[in-house]
Amino acid sequence: MMPVTDPYLYPGTEVLVNKKGYQNAERLRIFETTRYLSRAITMPTDTNATSALKDLHHHLFQDVYDWAGQYRTCDLAVDGRKGLHPDRISQSVQGVFQNLKANNGLRDLSSDRFARGAATHIAALDKILPFRQGNQQVTLLHLSHLARNAGHNFDLSQLDHDQWNRACGKAAVNDERLMMHAIATLFKSGRTMTPDQARREALSLRDPARQELQSGIDAAT
Repeated sequence: MMPVTDPYLYPGTEVLVNKKGYQNAERLRIFETTRYLSRAITMPTDTNATSALKDLHHHLFQDVYDWAGQYRTCDLAVDGRKGLHPDRISQSVQGVFQNLKANNGLRDLSSDRFARGAATHIAALDKILPFRQGNQQVTLLHLSHLARNAGHNFDLSQLDHDQWNRACGKAAVNDERLMMHAIATLFKSGRTMTPDQARREALSLRDPARQELQSGIDAAT
């Protein structure tokens, strides 16, 4: 039986085909992160539409991959968690967003109830793994949008990524408690920021990191 090839990779490598033609994994990682951070500063904020994930993914990765904003067409497993078959992705995402709409986009909820509802929503998306690359970045920014649009002051920069990865693993077997806890730790006291204020805060936080990464990509090219 012939081994299954991944159509997203350069032949004989583990590097995703990209617009720069980089076939070095570290060079691609730096370039992807640089462009992702740059695009994240001015990202779309619609969260309730079924197309929200596709739109957000395209916005974030349009400089890196030709397939940005498109659901994957091959099987995918991340950290031992296997995503849905490609034929089931579109309908499954639609169902997740129908549930979100039925719950009023998680608006008008206390922070605890929001964390519970958001954990269920994000866990459902995480089980799908709709994209070949960038699933976690998209779902986390989508989570941030949900919180902001629901009126919560939410600080994604405080996320413990190790804890989040563990939470995703537990949510994959229908235990959302750690994910709910991880989300609950990201609420900030005080008034909720407007979208413009949130973007300015994101810019101030990400600019130094973006400059450092840009230096890395310049050195690698």
